[in-house]
Amino acid sequence: MTAVPVAIALGSNLGDRDANLQRAVELLAAGPLTHVRVAAPVTSAPLDCPPGAPGYRNTALVGETTLACPDLLLACRAIEEQLGRPAQRAYHASRTIDIDILLYGDRQFATPTLTVPHSHLTERDFVLDPLAELAPDWRVPGTDATVAEWRSRLRR
Repeated sequence: MTAVPVAIALGSNLGDRDANLQRAVELLAAGPLTHVRVAAPVTSAPLDCPPGAPGYRNTALVGETTLACPDLLLACRAIEEQLGRPAQRAYHASRTIDIDILLYGDRQFATPTLTVPHSHLTERDFVLDPLAELAPDWRVPGTDATVAEWRSRLRR
């Protein structure tokens, strides 16, 4: 398979959040991704989490993969488990690491376990800000706008 550009979001709100992000980047770059570039981390309040949940550190990365999108999802889930996130977990529970596929080339996917572009990509500044740092001109498939344009729309 030819390499496909991908964008991935990372988040952590347990333990050493920055170290968790860094380790996830290292594992992604050593495994399913090549040519990885990472945005500066941002801090965000917990969204839709239980009361008292700690704040998040978030970042985005772009790279390339030769994996099919469902296989990339499996690789991301394996890295989450390796970094201490249980496979079975409550929705929006605190986590050492969260890895979400945001974009997979110019393709769209919709299955029970995977939606790409990520279903909340255009609604979250803690995702759009780091992604815009790396790929402002990437057109979000199925929409009329680039990452930078979505970021601008969200800020209005």
